[in-house]
Amino acid sequence: MTCRACGGSRLSLVFSMDPMPLAGAFAVTRAAALAAERYPLEWHRCRDCGLVNAFPSIPERVIFADYSYRASDVPALVRHHREFADWLVKRFPDTRRMLEVGGNDGVLLRQLPDRWERTNSDPSDVAADCGFPLLGAWTQALGRAHRSEYDLIT
Repeated sequence: MTCRACGGSRLSLVFSMDPMPLAGAFAVTRAAALAAERYPLEWHRCRDCGLVNAFPSIPERVIFADYSYRASDVPALVRHHREFADWLVKRFPDTRRMLEVGGNDGVLLRQLPDRWERTNSDPSDVAADCGFPLLGAWTQALGRAHRSEYDLIT
């Protein structure tokens, strides 16, 4: 087990929980909820960089294949992203290429100017319909961002 930020191996257990269903796995029936697969959840703090890591790592395909959570369905989140978009445009007026990591269904990207080339990085099934270029995995997004292909990353 290594730190996701620095790669260090000096991790200390902070907290451990009993196995539980994945967050965002909204079962349709009570029986389905009770039958849902459960996963352990532990937090470990890296003694080298301080990041608190969640373990074990659940594959993105397991978490996001049937995610069912769309941020655009929550009016308060739509308002929040509209206000955030207004702030971004004022703060970074010269932006040409923008990447949003974890953009879900594109709720923020839709609020930004059409003159911005907007890309979403989100492995969930709901992101596939966001209407913007999509990098499916966060690791792809961070690799591209490292090469400075974007003016702005949120």
